[in-house]
Amino acid sequence: MIKISSQKQIDSNIANTINLIKKKFLLKYIELFKRFPQIHNLKNREFAYLSWDKNFMVRHEGYIDNNQLFNRIKNIIPRHIYASAALYEEPNAKKMEDKRWIGCDFVMDIDADHFELECNNVHDYNFCSNCSYMAKGTPPPKCPNCGTSKWIKQNWLCDNCLNVAKKEVYKILQFLINDIGILEEEIFIKFSGNRGYHIEVISEKIKKLDSEARREITDYLTGTNLIIDFRVNNFNAPTKLQYGWKEKIVKKFYEILKEENSIIFKNSKNPIIEPHLIQLLFREENRKYLLTQINNNNSNWNILGIGAVGWKKIFEVIINEIKCNIDIPVSIDIHRLLRLKGSINGKTGFLSIPLDIKKELDNFNPLLDSVIFNSNDNPKLNMKIKITSLEVPQIKINDILYGPFKKDDIIEVPESIGVFFICKDVAIVI
Repeated sequence: MIKISSQKQIDSNIANTINLIKKKFLLKYIELFKRFPQIHNLKNREFAYLSWDKNFMVRHEGYIDNNQLFNRIKNIIPRHIYASAALYEEPNAKKMEDKRWIGCDFVMDIDADHFELECNNVHDYNFCSNCSYMAKGTPPPKCPNCGTSKWIKQNWLCDNCLNVAKKEVYKILQFLINDIGILEEEIFIKFSGNRGYHIEVISEKIKKLDSEARREITDYLTGTNLIIDFRVNNFNAPTKLQYGWKEKIVKKFYEILKEENSIIFKNSKNPIIEPHLIQLLFREENRKYLLTQINNNNSNWNILGIGAVGWKKIFEVIINEIKCNIDIPVSIDIHRLLRLKGSINGKTGFLSIPLDIKKELDNFNPLLDSVIFNSNDNPKLNMKIKITSLEVPQIKINDILYGPFKKDDIIEVPESIGVFFICKDVAIVI
């Protein structure tokens, strides 16, 4: 009887938590709708939702304007809202072939998960589904405690990983504008509301491209299948007078040599550069020689001890530094659903904010500017929650540190923090 009673109490707390969070989302949406961003070609886009208490997606919905969309949001109060990058004549048709595809925006997903960052080893937790053993960062293939291979992941966020994601946005913008010829006014950026950014190119030049054509663009952005000419006895180097990837490679190499920066090579994991190659590159006479050759646009870079194989390894590291880190399947998918800009991310309670490239992106701070629920320590607005995860790392939101916490800790926190922990599935209201 005690176990049944305890389970009933847990179920009641979960139900109360869902009801409370839905009310808070609804009130916030009513406030947000006054400044809800304009959705390009809204009537041609498919919309989809994930609810708070069900694991399946409701999709194949279409609307004629923001008012109709908002009425639907008010009725269902979803945890997540998505809109298609694709445009259809009949977006609410249940079968894809009946939607009558018009075209698709070119989209890129930049997420902190794409990078191997030291901070991931601090704030990303993995719990064994069988024995609850915890591993930080990337978990081992099997739990060292019980041998199970299934992990429950908790990916968190911090200033460092979000800054890395933003730097990647700037890198991609350079590729799109300078190399591919996309106009700045055709590029739209939004913070996802969680660990990264989405870039959408809305252009007639790209709209009709199929998946294979989009793959060619992603191959260029990511340096996939990039071929550099290596000769056995005489390395044929690129020069600053060339274009595209060759120009990028030589400029990055020049920057590394000029700053005597070998950290990029020492920290490289793909491929591993042998120590003697690094020593040869940054030996003073070799470094000055290479800088002179690059300045003079001379393609003969003959360094005793570095052959074609060595140069290939060196350039692979440089390419890895230059290339864009995007989720390729997202970019080549001509039916992709993306989080709706202006919506609340149900994983954090943060706002998915559209950002002006010139006016807003540079100074945007996700852990401050996307926090939309009340952050003041006001007893009337505070939330009393109970931690349900084994451990919760320390997190900084609105320049205030919270945590770390352990399971069954009962804390009273501002509304924004309470909503954040509930959305992260690590707390319930009590």
